[in-house]
Amino acid sequence: MQRIIFFMVSLLASLFLIQACSTTVAPKPVTKLAPSPESYSVENINREQEKIYAQKLAELNKKNPQKEAASAVARRNYYLLSYLSGRAGRNKIPGISQQQLSNNRCRYRVLKNLGDTIYGENHLRYRVAIRQYAATFNKVMRPYCMK
Repeated sequence: MQRIIFFMVSLLASLFLIQACSTTVAPKPVTKLAPSPESYSVENINREQEKIYAQKLAELNKKNPQKEAASAVARRNYYLLSYLSGRAGRNKIPGISQQQLSNNRCRYRVLKNLGDTIYGENHLRYRVAIRQYAATFNKVMRPYCMK
């Protein structure tokens, strides 16, 4: 008799749990409107990217690659700045020749935003400036990275 009561209680508890798990919650109403198709236009994307790269260029111009490299050396944090080039993603290291790279013992930090798409004049200026920055940084770091 106790087994039957235990079985019935277990069965009822299982049914309640199954019922509790299968209840659905009403979806919340969407309050945001979808962006207009114009916001995805090439002109708008390029305009937004130009603003971003103008800001990044201004921030980069405030930095001093010699001081940044000296600070990294003082912390014994040796690395070279690089970027990926081409569809194969070959690693390029500004300011360091291929012959010097054969003696490299440092890791690389890959710079971003140097892909094959150029959004405008500010992006192009940023790309040139970041490569110059990396070349100067790497020249300071070279004695610590090459055997």
